[in-house]
Amino acid sequence: MSYSFSNSKYFINPYTFVEGEETKKYEGMTKNGSNTGVFTCRLYPKTPILVPDPFDKKVFRESISTSDSGEERKTKHYSYKFLHIGDEKNIKPIIPGSSIRGPLRNMYETLTDSCYATARPDQYITARPKRAFEPGLLKKTGNNWRLYSARRYKFQIDEYFAKIGKGLDPSISSMTYKAAVGNYGKDVRFNKHIVTTTVKGREITQYFAKDIGSKTAVEDGYYYVGEYISNKKYVINKHNKTGYVGVRERKYVSKTTNKISIKYIAYIQKDGKRYTSKVFKTKNEAAQWYNDKAVELFGENAYLNKIE
Repeated sequence: MSYSFSNSKYFINPYTFVEGEETKKYEGMTKNGSNTGVFTCRLYPKTPILVPDPFDKKVFRESISTSDSGEERKTKHYSYKFLHIGDEKNIKPIIPGSSIRGPLRNMYETLTDSCYATARPDQYITARPKRAFEPGLLKKTGNNWRLYSARRYKFQIDEYFAKIGKGLDPSISSMTYKAAVGNYGKDVRFNKHIVTTTVKGREITQYFAKDIGSKTAVEDGYYYVGEYISNKKYVINKHNKTGYVGVRERKYVSKTTNKISIKYIAYIQKDGKRYTSKVFKTKNEAAQWYNDKAVELFGENAYLNKIE
């Protein structure tokens, strides 16, 4: 494959990465005058620009969709004018500074080799595609690269379980996030711990690692650090009284008796799409719906509630 240069064709890759120095450290701008400065630039649009005006819109189409619970929803689709100022006789299109501040800051920080202000010192930076791929190992032997199929065996991260308030499973190995990052790419010996569950007639097998580094370990592998899981993922919200991830309670008032009853719904998201269950009488039923849907969407990588 050969590369060509063109002045008439443009390709914008929003994720072009530039290698930085590992010695950069973030220091707060506390001294007077240390956080001031100006740089001047001129912008040339290479592609069409759309900055809609949210207050100047009109409906051009309506559609009806059905949720997983069978409820019909009407959606209005709007057309917007370009963001502008002035009256009808003197309309002037504008681009708010907040829209270009981020790209300009990114360009400035790249050119000046600035620090990664939003990354923690102990965080292993990763990228994640929308669709999960099968695990594999890429090895170089001489001048040749070879891709081998592999299987992922998961273990527990101490800080993660501490954040979600759950105890560690003694049958699965665990370590700190810092230790996992420090071992990235190194050889490891472990034993398999395989858990098989049946959800809606579908058998789901999850693979875990135990006895990591022990003398009794017989399986050979490599340490791999995936995406950092923040306390926003798979955490039971403080307002969630059900004890299950993805399950919420709802209060319903009877029209005839005026009595209040508690019922439950479940929801789960993937690729920006939200799936919502029907209304259940018990939280366990809603948690089971969540588990079933999680398996359908994520397979063996699904997070499953432990139902009482």
